[in-house]
Amino acid sequence: MAVQTISHYEIIEQLGQGGMGLVYKARDLVLQRVVALKVLPQRALADPDLVLRFTQEARAASALSHPNIMTLYEIGEDAEGAPFIVMELIEGTLLSQKIAGIPLELPTLLDAAAQLADALDHAHARGIIHRDIKPANIMLSMGGQVKVLDFGLAKMNPAVRHASFDNGPTEVYTDPSIVMGTVQYMSPEQALGREIDQRSDIFSFGIVLYEMCTGRAPFKGISATETIDRIVHEDPQPIARLNHEVPADLERIVRKCLEKDKSFRYQSARDIIVDLQSVKRGSGATGKVVIADRRWSIDAIAVLPFVNASTDPEMEYLSDGIAESVIRNLSGIPNLKVKSFSSVMRYKGQAQDAEIVGRELGVQALITGRVMDRAGSLMLSVELVAANDNTQLWGHRYRRKMQDIFELEEEIAREVSDQLRITLTGKGQPGARRQTANVEAYRSYLKGRYHWNRRMPAETWTAVQYFQEALQFDPSYALAYAGLADAYALLGAYDIMPPKEVLPKAKAAAMQALEIDDELAEAYTSLAFVKQTLDWDWAGAERDYQRALELNPSYATAHHWYALSLDAYGRHSEALAEMERAQELDPLSLIIHANLGLMHYHARRYDEAIRQCLTTVAMDPNFVRALWYLGLAYAHQSKFAESIEYLQKAADVSARTPFVIATLGYSYGVAGEKEAAAKILAELEQRSHSAYVSGFAMACPYLGIGDSEKAFEWLEKAYEERSTWMLPLRVEPMYDRIRDDARFADLSRRVGL
Repeated sequence: MAVQTISHYEIIEQLGQGGMGLVYKARDLVLQRVVALKVLPQRALADPDLVLRFTQEARAASALSHPNIMTLYEIGEDAEGAPFIVMELIEGTLLSQKIAGIPLELPTLLDAAAQLADALDHAHARGIIHRDIKPANIMLSMGGQVKVLDFGLAKMNPAVRHASFDNGPTEVYTDPSIVMGTVQYMSPEQALGREIDQRSDIFSFGIVLYEMCTGRAPFKGISATETIDRIVHEDPQPIARLNHEVPADLERIVRKCLEKDKSFRYQSARDIIVDLQSVKRGSGATGKVVIADRRWSIDAIAVLPFVNASTDPEMEYLSDGIAESVIRNLSGIPNLKVKSFSSVMRYKGQAQDAEIVGRELGVQALITGRVMDRAGSLMLSVELVAANDNTQLWGHRYRRKMQDIFELEEEIAREVSDQLRITLTGKGQPGARRQTANVEAYRSYLKGRYHWNRRMPAETWTAVQYFQEALQFDPSYALAYAGLADAYALLGAYDIMPPKEVLPKAKAAAMQALEIDDELAEAYTSLAFVKQTLDWDWAGAERDYQRALELNPSYATAHHWYALSLDAYGRHSEALAEMERAQELDPLSLIIHANLGLMHYHARRYDEAIRQCLTTVAMDPNFVRALWYLGLAYAHQSKFAESIEYLQKAADVSARTPFVIATLGYSYGVAGEKEAAAKILAELEQRSHSAYVSGFAMACPYLGIGDSEKAFEWLEKAYEERSTWMLPLRVEPMYDRIRDDARFADLSRRVGL
């Protein structure tokens, strides 16, 4: 090296070279100390901007006095007029060299992050924005002390004034279209050449923190253009997927730093320090925090209805649909109990206290979310919350174009699974199969499920229309076929339409769904129901129920309907186990609660049936099925006044649905009130002229008054109709009056019982 001394500094060796000059290790011949000497090369002197930037670095650094910011000793010029800066010499390693593709150990990481945040807080408080925070500008001393280097791109924030700046740094680059900094560590606003403030440094800090956690940069592309596009539009890969040792609270800090919209970021580095200290307090020697250990104990979770934060009521179906999709995806995870959609829907529109909801549903964690549609873009915020103390275990905001909704659902399911520390393998992996790539088809499907879940005649017809609409948009949409099968099945099961007319449609839709996707639990469940009702194929139905549960053990409807099938066949203990599993998955489902009472009724345990149905009525005094079953149970205890009271209420609440008033006629008959039973028969006859009335409904009053000839006549019609009320022939107490008749044995044989 030709130059051996600069002013009174003796050059020892060159340490590095960057865009802003050469850095030497030198000895101060006056004070006899070793320093770092930064010199602007001769070739750069012709560029006045570089000279001003070099001087600016010195002036910016001189205003700062902080243990985590490299100390500036002097600024001067050499004999040829080239400016130089003298700084403290740090013996250590650049953070970029320390990381070198490998995550830092958690104690080192947290300590370094807190020091870096403290340095930024000091600079920001004095109106200085660094603009080039990156691992190559951060030094770690031998003792673990962080030093922030290179304020060559520092910018004064005009909103902050400090006494030190009476003659402080002046911004050289006033044109906002000039982009300064290192591309892969820029904030979105910095990369786009827009106005920046201290929150830009916070975004860059988040990038550095992500890299310390994972060993890799979050937004690196193969070109500067691709990198900027990722910074502006994409979210990085979840940290938990790259490093399972990183606690959820630390990942939350990183995500908040990396918010695209700076108004959602930390507003000051001081706030980051506070949150980092909370993580450090929860850390042990191994670097794992209490939250991480608690996540391991989570084996039951509920996804609450997402809040529609939009003013558009049409977004209601979307908020419900995304929640249902997350439930469906998470249900495939082994050893995780996921509460059903119908169970959590009871909390829709209510203030949600995590502790109360967790206790009612029997879960350790809740997933909550808010959905908003802004000019064709979907904005979604999701949180994973501990039910016992409402502590946030994980949270994130998503912004996607509406056409990316499918990837979004899969991403949420995967990320929540990662946070739960559940190993996803094979077919159980959430999001492994996307059902459609057509946005309009998906919207129609969500609307269909929304109406189907309401379980009302008019709503069920609306659901059919939406499922058909979804299939017009995408004829290969398996889940829409399954939804259509469910809707047709409901029309038949609830005597809305003749079963023989709609069940073949349900079967065809279920078969089509399975032809497209032979691992769809919903389709196997629908097909099982049709097989036992339309075909009386009990063995085939059982195989399909078991296949559905193998594919999705958390699908409450499969457990529920399988339980009813086992119960109808007289396998009461197995049926109870399945129904209790359904109840565990869907603890607030009125129909599951009521049907548990029905099973006790079928087993002639009338007191237990009444207790269970009274519990259901306490949940909803107008739930028709519970009132109906109560009336039947009381009738078989010869408590006719109570029976008629509950059946009359069920008839009134249901707008005198045929099968409900039919059992009222049965109760009148066994009570000896034949005139009242005859009036019910006349009402049913009159109703049949304008609406469907099943053969089972017509048979009930005749069973009550003891007219077996008429009863068998109508039961034969019910058999031909493939009425769902034929399924419990073996166990239904109303049939006890004709059970010894040879015609009943023949009917049971033909039904497959």
